[in-house]
Amino acid sequence: MANRYFSGVSMTKHQEAAIFSDPYTWKVLDILREAGGKGLTAKEVQEKLESKMGVSVSASKLYGLLRRLYMEDWVHRYYDKDVEAQRMSSAFHWGTITTQDRRLVYEEFEDKVLEKEASYIKQKLFPMFSEYLEKVVNDFTEDPAMQKFMPQRGKANFCIDCHTSHEAIEFFNCLLYIATDQFIDESSQIFDEFLKKNAFEES
Repeated sequence: MANRYFSGVSMTKHQEAAIFSDPYTWKVLDILREAGGKGLTAKEVQEKLESKMGVSVSASKLYGLLRRLYMEDWVHRYYDKDVEAQRMSSAFHWGTITTQDRRLVYEEFEDKVLEKEASYIKQKLFPMFSEYLEKVVNDFTEDPAMQKFMPQRGKANFCIDCHTSHEAIEFFNCLLYIATDQFIDESSQIFDEFLKKNAFEES
């Protein structure tokens, strides 16, 4: 996959699962990610898809898939006057945290957490998050062996719709995930002691 940081994505609706059961979906998202923020026309997507898969691809099938991806907000679409055609770019974010029913469970949970903890998160955690991300960027930039993991900089990689690099968002999201994963890992004595102290683990 074109995404280098997350290997999968959670599905919240059976309609989403149906779309991602089509192997064309993954190829199209890869192609759009590789194209960068400017995106591609449907014709260009078709040509690249046929080249990658080595088979002829039905234009109607591809256009239908692109329309479904756009309706699910996984693809941005805008009119390019220079080529007189619609261009599409990836709007898909990997690594999104979801529950089985995001709307009824996750959003309620999120609201309750933020109701109680928003001030603490912003005042205490945000500065530490920022310091950690800045350190990673500096360390990776200075180390030639790590530069290959860095997202591409520059306007060519910015999303036409939100003017931000989706790849960069996923990179930093993944860095924060790695940090929290290390904290809750079984080998983390601090988290282990926390569980025991609060009666979530046998002492």
